[in-house]
Amino acid sequence: MRKFLIFWNNFWLWSALLFALVFFIWNQNKETIGALHDYILQDYVEDFEKPSHQALERLKKGNTDEAQNLLINWREYVKGDRAYPVKRQLLLALVKELYHQKQFENMLHWSEIWHGLDPRDVTATAYWMEALRHSEDRWQEGLEGLIRERMRFPGNPTLKRFSTPAAKSNEAFAKLIPRWWQVFWDTGRHFNPRESAHLLMTPLNDHEWKGLIRLPEGVKNLRIDPPGHIKIRLSRIRLEVNGYGFPISPDFMKFQMMIPGKSWVDTDGQFDPFFYFDVEKYFSGKPVDINFRVALSPTTHPAKGNQ
Repeated sequence: MRKFLIFWNNFWLWSALLFALVFFIWNQNKETIGALHDYILQDYVEDFEKPSHQALERLKKGNTDEAQNLLINWREYVKGDRAYPVKRQLLLALVKELYHQKQFENMLHWSEIWHGLDPRDVTATAYWMEALRHSEDRWQEGLEGLIRERMRFPGNPTLKRFSTPAAKSNEAFAKLIPRWWQVFWDTGRHFNPRESAHLLMTPLNDHEWKGLIRLPEGVKNLRIDPPGHIKIRLSRIRLEVNGYGFPISPDFMKFQMMIPGKSWVDTDGQFDPFFYFDVEKYFSGKPVDINFRVALSPTTHPAKGNQ
């Protein structure tokens, strides 16, 4: 028993000494070990870059076979792996060439794989939705998806290019706009929940929408709350009172979580956008029914997104 205890104590002593020695060597040679680490990683990435470069050169000549075979061999490499940026570059080049060749079925296959690897990659989403738009059975999903993502990421150039023809479909765009907005009126007690109502917006011709607002006596200011968490452009804003139309310029509005332009205002994708303006001059504070009219379209205001 005594020999066993001596052995056990010696074991822990030597283990502690070995750990201390390793720590000392590491602490004295951080730069050397770091350089070795970088060299190993660089060598690892180069093993992917060489065949990828060859496949990219073939893609420039319209040959997609080598890129597809290479990606099949790399199927186990996912986002977070050191080689993933090389794989993403090849996926992007491949779906671009497949789009150019109008091989939409094959484009759908690879863009869906790419999107599955990184659902937050906006460019991957753009190519996937565009491929869906050209499919026989899921074209509506792609059409609505392009418009929806364009409203979320208007600064992504790929998404902007693909969504431009999609946005011309009034039906698809209208499906993505929440019908229930919110309206507040100020009778001298500032905007408050008791002096507010839901505003049902209905689409008219083209991109124009309309909602009926019933106002009590003594209203000084009117506040309109568009839907939050989406990015849309509001233009041709006007009130119709007793058969008369009054255009409302952004110059006479005040905003929260919105971006004004010369003749339009954009929601910024935040949770509570709104704008308000003086209405006393339009109906002298009397009880009145007014029609609020506005033209809606996807915003083109720049925003961050993958290239």
